[in-house]
Amino acid sequence: MIKNSKTIKQNFIRENNVKVIIDLLAEKPYSCLEIANQTKMSDVGVNKIVKQLVSLNLVKRVIGDKNEKKIGGQHIRYTLNEHVGLYVCIDFTQLVDMAFVYDFAGNLVKNIKFNVQYSVTKQDIENAINILREELNSILDIYNNNILGIGISVPGQVDKNDNSFIESSKFKNFQNTELYDMFYKEFNTYIVIRNNVQMMAIGESYKGKLVNQHEIATYVYVGIGVAACVMFEGKNVSGWRGYAGEIGCSKVYKDVTLNDYCSLSRIIKKVRVNNPDITYYDLYNLYKTDESFKKIVNESAEALGMFLYSITNLIGCNLFMIDGMVLGFGDEYINIVREYLNDNSSIKVDVIKSSLENSAIVGAVKLLKDYVIINYYQKQLSFITENDN
Repeated sequence: MIKNSKTIKQNFIRENNVKVIIDLLAEKPYSCLEIANQTKMSDVGVNKIVKQLVSLNLVKRVIGDKNEKKIGGQHIRYTLNEHVGLYVCIDFTQLVDMAFVYDFAGNLVKNIKFNVQYSVTKQDIENAINILREELNSILDIYNNNILGIGISVPGQVDKNDNSFIESSKFKNFQNTELYDMFYKEFNTYIVIRNNVQMMAIGESYKGKLVNQHEIATYVYVGIGVAACVMFEGKNVSGWRGYAGEIGCSKVYKDVTLNDYCSLSRIIKKVRVNNPDITYYDLYNLYKTDESFKKIVNESAEALGMFLYSITNLIGCNLFMIDGMVLGFGDEYINIVREYLNDNSSIKVDVIKSSLENSAIVGAVKLLKDYVIINYYQKQLSFITENDN
């Protein structure tokens, strides 16, 4: 029993070290000594893992300047083998609807635009799958004919256990695991589907600025709708079946929700009473020229600040990141939220703007890498072991 527990612990540590090394090599080439210095692992441990990753073709050697060795460095460095396979990341957020294809080393290979309806139909998805398949077939032979995984970001709530829809206005025509089933039937690979705001928060926590010394932060998306995601130690905090972040229906006043005050879909309705042809993007110019409209937007920023104030007190969060179409109103919007929080909170609260472009895609890459690195590594390791036996 003790032996089994020890083996499990050693395997866990080894798998974590593999992830750390592969994540590091995704940034740039490193020597074994540099990896050891960066990660605080032993030289022997790093050499053993890197040698194994090379034998599995996950990592390849890069010969640098030999003069580097003379000044205390190592001229043999290692980087990820980009030809291992492809990550496919799809974002079905409103007004986006694109796929981004990355190789194993993290290089962007393709981006693909889809044309789908606001209320997505199964025909929309079939068309998107056909476009994606055609684009991938043109390059797959270069990447070992291997699709490592597909990450899909969608508006709405998705059960993290089986990728089934709990609710979604954009995907109201899809029940249970229908979206997952359509992609799996065509590509037969690992597929993860998550709420788009959760994906964005994961991306911002992974490669952006949604991190602080207290290890807890909140990502707030204000666009056509309003949603949020709480991150703790780099992972999103979620509840029943992964459901979380639907703050739009929360009451700000007795009969008024956060959506009523803050979502651009409600704000534009107020404007269209007098100007039915106005678009979302026209709102930004209107904010600069029309004082009455500016007042509506600034009141919405204050209402958002009021709601975030309650979150500050509830979970002790002192870092909020705001993203979405409201950023088009400029720094004044962010400053109103920040000032309300700091005028009323007993702790210092920071409010910042999103720092990444396509943060949902970055989040999808993170989820795919977390799964694929270990599972593909173990699969290749088992394959070699079986052949040796």
